[in-house]
Amino acid sequence: MLGSGVLSIIVASVGALVQKKVKRLLAFSAVSHTGFLLLAVSCGSIGSIKACTFYLIFYIIMNLSLFSTIFSATTQTQYLKYLVNWSSQTTRNSLLILTFTLTLFSIAGIPPLGGFYSKLLVLTSLITEYHGIFTVIVAFFSCVACFYYIRIIKMFFFTGSPKGV
Repeated sequence: MLGSGVLSIIVASVGALVQKKVKRLLAFSAVSHTGFLLLAVSCGSIGSIKACTFYLIFYIIMNLSLFSTIFSATTQTQYLKYLVNWSSQTTRNSLLILTFTLTLFSIAGIPPLGGFYSKLLVLTSLITEYHGIFTVIVAFFSCVACFYYIRIIKMFFFTGSPKGV
């Protein structure tokens, strides 16, 4: 189960780098987060089960925030299928984009947000169970995953709106 968790994080992090559609990016993100949950469960200690529970609670909160933001933007304008279409939303609804940005930072695991602490608990439980190599691999690919979340945030604030929007 430990190998499946690490492999799902690797595949999801690399696969999400080339995605242009919101749905596919969120699907790869879900696979990566499932890998973190698998890692926490595979350690089998009381601390890792606590880490899994904490991670699951924050994952549910982050996804509720993420999907409510997406649905809110969808009802105000057309369906924003591609990531590049989100660049025009900054001028239309700043509060919506700020909420989306904070949620993406939390999902990426940027401190001091809840996603950071949940990933830290999982990595700590891996270290306490003497899985140091897996911890380094997961930490590296978690940084790779941060790239595609921050790429979306860059589109919000530093990219002009696409033609025809």
